Amino acid sequence: MTAAGRHQDHPARHLQRVTHLDKVLQRFEADKADIAEVTVFIVGRRANFEATGAALTRYFGDHRPANNTLGVAALAFPQQLIEVAATVVLGDGRPGT
Repeated sequence: MTAAGRHQDHPARHLQRVTHLDKVLQRFEADKADIAEVTVFIVGRRANFEATGAALTRYFGDHRPANNTLGVAALAFPQQLIEVAATVVLGDGRPGT
């Protein structure tokens, strides 16, 4: 598959990756409103920046955590186009809450 072909389904893959966060959040009795910051590592950032932003907007709705989108040459696996890291604040942010 060519690099161009790898990016054709990018918007769908990105939204799928972001919604995988829901599974992790559920394990900690959290939801996307608890996400304070998200960092997205993306192969082909210039070609996929708008699709990435649209997927994040759809996922988060009215919630707007801090967002860092970084273009990278490659990720851990050749077929991987996106890596999403999120910082979540539980309770009121104080230890033990």
